[in-house]
Amino acid sequence: MLGEFKIRPGNAVRVAPIGELLHIQRTGRGWMTGEYNSISEILNACSREEAEALIITDAFLFSMLTSSKDDYVLSSAVSVAILEKLPVVSAVAFQSTRCVGGICLAQKTADFWSSWSVFSVRRVRARHLAMGQYELLDGHHVEGIYDDGTLAWAAETDRADMVVGLDPLWTPP
Repeated sequence: MLGEFKIRPGNAVRVAPIGELLHIQRTGRGWMTGEYNSISEILNACSREEAEALIITDAFLFSMLTSSKDDYVLSSAVSVAILEKLPVVSAVAFQSTRCVGGICLAQKTADFWSSWSVFSVRRVRARHLAMGQYELLDGHHVEGIYDDGTLAWAAETDRADMVVGLDPLWTPP
């Protein structure tokens, strides 16, 4: 089962991208924010000592989130601590260690539906090829979601790699 979510129109999600300061300092660009970003401006506006302290803290948190192979026990605890310390932040994002190029997103659950909507839901059979690549087979998509959360599945099979978005996006009533 694969679900995709979108930020609800008119809403914003504040994300703490852990490891971003370290990546910008080392490469000149962010892994999440890209080439131009306000984080570089923030670092450049700081004194050297402040910028170094921010980068070291970011690097430490990043290492805590990505160095353990313990099924997310440590990264969950670190993410919860960050979210508790920074109430204005809705989510913590960091690079996946299991899927190259993947992003882990730890989202506060209490206010999740105030900012997010379901964009699509589909079920497929997946066959692992190699190196985290999968062949998707026998796709079925949801064409609607009832108020009680029951999924209305399309009658026909579609391409497994096809994403059919809900219109309108769904959020619980």
